Amino acid sequence: MQFDLKESEIIKEVTSRNCKRVVLQFPEGLISQGVGLQQRLEQQLPNVEFILYTDYVYGACCVDDRFTAYIHSDFLVHFGHSPLIPPHCLKVASMYIPVVADILLEPLINNINKQLDKKLDLAIVATIQYEPYLQQLKQSLTQFNVILPKIDPLPEGITLGCTVPPLEQREMSVVFIGGGLFHAEAVAYNYPDNKVYSYDPRNQTLVPVFVNKEKFKQIMKTKIDTARKEKYIGVITSTLGRQGNQKVTDNIINLLEKNNKIPVVTYADEISTALLDSYKEVKVWVQVACPRLSIDWGEDFRQVLITPYEAFAAFDDSVKATLDFIPMDNWSIPAEGKWCASYN
Repeated sequence: MQFDLKESEIIKEVTSRNCKRVVLQFPEGLISQGVGLQQRLEQQLPNVEFILYTDYVYGACCVDDRFTAYIHSDFLVHFGHSPLIPPHCLKVASMYIPVVADILLEPLINNINKQLDKKLDLAIVATIQYEPYLQQLKQSLTQFNVILPKIDPLPEGITLGCTVPPLEQREMSVVFIGGGLFHAEAVAYNYPDNKVYSYDPRNQTLVPVFVNKEKFKQIMKTKIDTARKEKYIGVITSTLGRQGNQKVTDNIINLLEKNNKIPVVTYADEISTALLDSYKEVKVWVQVACPRLSIDWGEDFRQVLITPYEAFAAFDDSVKATLDFIPMDNWSIPAEGKWCASYN
């Protein structure tokens, strides 16, 4: 599938800024198209060096302005996501190009009309690739009261794997549009009492999304109880793009010290069991990276791996932690708590 990479817009921006070196940052699914774009841009702007960034890019949080500045590049073009980091917080000028994926709305509309209860309100969320279609979809579903929930800094109806727009506390159906389970499960984590469905535009199927609420409640409770018993608590912050946030790290260090815990602080671009094993005295780690690492893959680690939210649930009495759902509010503005990574 070919995507519109806004080549003419890039050329216009690079030319107007008189750039000499530009970094092109693609997620893995688009990197093959990045090679062709790099070659075309170099042909059209022979006096500009275009560098293809090939490190891991998991989401908009991986925008790597620091690397761009380190190699003395003038400009960063980040593809596939909408902005998360305010421009004034970045070390170099940047532009985001959220590529648009094709979708046939008729099969989706037919699936919704056939499968969902028309007596319930319908919330629709999607990844950024499908954002241009949401208003048309809403207008076409005339038998439903359709809601496109919103959370800043994301556009209306858009969700991330760690940040999901809130819904009013009432029964409704929720449809997620996008591929794979990662984002769909985030929606289900955030709306545990609603019927959540996932629609994959590639195979045109609408299927229910199930998460084991009781299992996750027990896992979270066990992790929090274990953390409270430990003397040494590790704090590992991701250096991959803007995935980690020093503000959150500082908040956690202060929280641990107030609770007479000894924080053991380190930084890494990848969090692995092998790395954590080298800290023999540390059995519990707070990871300031992607909260889904603890939620989805925490059991793969020999150590207890908790999110910043779980750290505050363990050690801050003012946080009225609930085990009934897993909050997906990592980049929310305004921040829901000191565990959030948003720059506000």
